[in-house]
Amino acid sequence: MSNLPVKIYFDGGSRGNPGPAAGAAYADYNGGVEKACYLDHATNNEAEYRGLLMAIEIAKDLKLPSVQFLGDSKLVVMQVTGEWKAKHPMMNELRIQVMAALASVPRWQIDWVRREQNSEADRVANQMMDSHSGMSPIPSFEKTVAAKAEAKEKAKAAMVPAEPGAIRPDIQKLNNLAEKASFKDFSALKVGGMDQYSRSNPEALQGLLPNFDELSAAFMQRSKSDKNSQDMPEIDRTKLVINALRWTARGLNPELAIRKVLVDLEVTNNIRNKKTK
Repeated sequence: MSNLPVKIYFDGGSRGNPGPAAGAAYADYNGGVEKACYLDHATNNEAEYRGLLMAIEIAKDLKLPSVQFLGDSKLVVMQVTGEWKAKHPMMNELRIQVMAALASVPRWQIDWVRREQNSEADRVANQMMDSHSGMSPIPSFEKTVAAKAEAKEKAKAAMVPAEPGAIRPDIQKLNNLAEKASFKDFSALKVGGMDQYSRSNPEALQGLLPNFDELSAAFMQRSKSDKNSQDMPEIDRTKLVINALRWTARGLNPELAIRKVLVDLEVTNNIRNKKTK
């Protein structure tokens, strides 16, 4: 075993703040190890602390001798290191729980990372919240490909020209990465100018995506639950969903397509926030 510390990422989220929430952790170890807990009603900060507790449980379960805990909550990181005081009673109680749990980890350190570096733990937290919210699952890539293939066969039989093109190499690369795709991978994927999908309206997309209605409903639900898009005006949310459908039509895995447009939204928001400071 390497002497280097194992990296365990932690995160938490609340849909409503407070509201339904989850704490989650992902260990970059042996192909990836993840753990999460669901909270009926909690704030973002409480969920972040619960995520750290999940990370400590992973360290204990794997009997790791050295761990680097990584999270994007400065509040949690600074309170655990003692640089900030935990003045709120709930935060203080959670900090006490964390410090007690850390006593079982032989060597550890905790550091802050940017949110885009914490995509795996964020994914685990969102999956946990989705599983308890009754949200419709996003149709699988295989199901979407099968539906498109069936539609092509029907079009061929009816002497209707098939839709053009194989999947672009950069899109296929992201598909191959699947859940391992990072924030950077998503932000690097560009349309590269206008293509035949750039101005596709819902009617055109419905013709390209046989499971259009199922995809649209799932994308809309996901956009309403993501912390970057949950407060968007309905007209902007609809545009975001249409962009996700366009990426799906280009051949991007539907699960990745909605993550792609949400990453683009976060990048845009970050740029806008910097300009206003």
